[in-house]
Amino acid sequence: MSIIEKALNKNEPSEAEKNAHQDAHQESTEGDDGEQAELNRQYMSQESDPDASAAGSVVNNAHKTSQKIDIDLEHLADQGIIVPSEQRSILNEEYRRIKQPIINNVKGKSAHPINKANLLQITSSLPGEGKTFTAINLAMAISQEFDYTVLLVDADLLRPSVNEVFGIEDKAGLSEYLSGEVDSLADVLLTTNIPKLTLLPAGKKHHLTSELFSSSLMDSLFDELSERYSDRIIIIDSPPVLSTNEANILSRKVGQVVFVIEQNKTTQAHVKEALSQFDDNSVLGIVMNKSRTGNSSGYYGYYY
Repeated sequence: MSIIEKALNKNEPSEAEKNAHQDAHQESTEGDDGEQAELNRQYMSQESDPDASAAGSVVNNAHKTSQKIDIDLEHLADQGIIVPSEQRSILNEEYRRIKQPIINNVKGKSAHPINKANLLQITSSLPGEGKTFTAINLAMAISQEFDYTVLLVDADLLRPSVNEVFGIEDKAGLSEYLSGEVDSLADVLLTTNIPKLTLLPAGKKHHLTSELFSSSLMDSLFDELSERYSDRIIIIDSPPVLSTNEANILSRKVGQVVFVIEQNKTTQAHVKEALSQFDDNSVLGIVMNKSRTGNSSGYYGYYY
């Protein structure tokens, strides 16, 4: 072979190299976990947006490296959390009713179009009213939908509790991503053994939480999470409204807000003060937690 022929063929793999590559590819494909691959595709694959710029995407390549965790469903059920089951329960029925207007808004069935309707903030006036309980149960309820997947974000960086409820160890999360301590969102996303549910934990506490939430990176993250995948609903467990400024910042970045009130505990003054913090154009729903009405033994009411 002449020098020119060698130069023209220098990038062409040999037949042995081709066979080795095909064998390696086949072994890799056969070793993939089918369920994991499907979950990752649903959440982070760029197949749903083939024209997206890989360099400009904040969720670029997340499907390749996101972590997989197993959640103890019995542990969840012991805490009163909805788990995948064929049995119907009062709690499950309550959250079916709560999620329906939320999903209708995501589908565009509201009286007026809602920008970023699939970004949903869960908050309350004060700590301890059940916002995290509501956020997790809504995530579990919506993950049972045929048409939607769920990303649950723990954005309460000062008092994170999603990991504790799920019984998983503390991991890097939203805080590390926004502060630039991790290179990719993929490094902090957790896919789970619960079909259609992915978690973004809070990560470590940060003294500049308000500044992190006001950053352009947070805007880019929420924009991309909202716009890239039409079948995903992002549920954000937010800090309480009257405890920090973060809830107020988040409310201006989402399409819908669910405000949790603990009946017979939260005062009207606190509720009025908290609700006054929201923009007049906010799409606001109210969940009455631990309420009993009539002869019902249910603990959860809703108003939207």
